[in-house]
Amino acid sequence: MRARASSRRWIGDDVSAPLLAIDVEGRARDRPLAATAIYVEGPVARALAGRLATKDAIDPRLAGVSARDGSHLVIMGPEESLPWIDGARYFGIDPEAPRLRLSTTHRPSLRDGTPLAPSLLERALIARLGAEARGPLLVMRARVIPIGLARPLDRGLLASFATPSMPPPTEPRS
Repeated sequence: MRARASSRRWIGDDVSAPLLAIDVEGRARDRPLAATAIYVEGPVARALAGRLATKDAIDPRLAGVSARDGSHLVIMGPEESLPWIDGARYFGIDPEAPRLRLSTTHRPSLRDGTPLAPSLLERALIARLGAEARGPLLVMRARVIPIGLARPLDRGLLASFATPSMPPPTEPRS
């Protein structure tokens, strides 16, 4: 018997976590990686979600996941389909660490600048995260975001993400 899905959600649970004591974006790459994911947060995330929600057609190759609290949004897809917006960070697949999505412009390094092999970082994260590391992982500075729960983008969910909930009214003081 299959478990019922709670809704047609592409917005996943908040599974991001600060896990690393290293700077994974410390050294410039000789050649940038092709972008396969975009990370946006705060007002930029809401603006991008609103822009995508009003497009005539959403590219079916795009998938996304966000934090439950609406603090960030990750969209994945082929480079030519990814949206471009100021304030976004772009990630790609390093051939040395195919399960990770790393900065397109910087290679991992220790905080003192010592290079860190992407394959070593990948193995360490998979060991640390265990079952949560089943799918790809987006690695940004000291944060790791499992993105295997990404779902196709949905216009209604994008629109609701773009419009943050209004706080409940407060009772007037007497």
